[in-house]
Amino acid sequence: MARPKKHALERRTEEVNTRFTLLELDHIQNEAKKAGLSRAAFIRKRSLSERIVAPQVRGVDPAAIMKLDKLIQEINAIGVNVNQIALAANTDRRVPLGSEHVTDALDAMRQKVETTLDELVSGDGS
Repeated sequence: MARPKKHALERRTEEVNTRFTLLELDHIQNEAKKAGLSRAAFIRKRSLSERIVAPQVRGVDPAAIMKLDKLIQEINAIGVNVNQIALAANTDRRVPLGSEHVTDALDAMRQKVETTLDELVSGDGS
């Protein structure tokens, strides 16, 4: 038996195309996943000012999740920068930073990841 037809006003027939940066889209995807929604449903609910409630996960500290989300965003931003440097280097454009600066930035990122993970594991990351 077929599903009953929706009233014309209930059908989603209109489309809106919106452009996002990689970071914005990554943030939207992460927030949608936390809320247990598809990306489209999340954007629809947020744009229509509907309340979005994330499912409760037992035994997980919300502050730790927020700290990990921030760390992931920072790592993503650094990854975007590294990709831009690699693109410039591979297209014979001048790379503004010397390799020691890139190495220092990657070492700083590694140290921040290690520190944050140590704080989260030890419970000091609140």
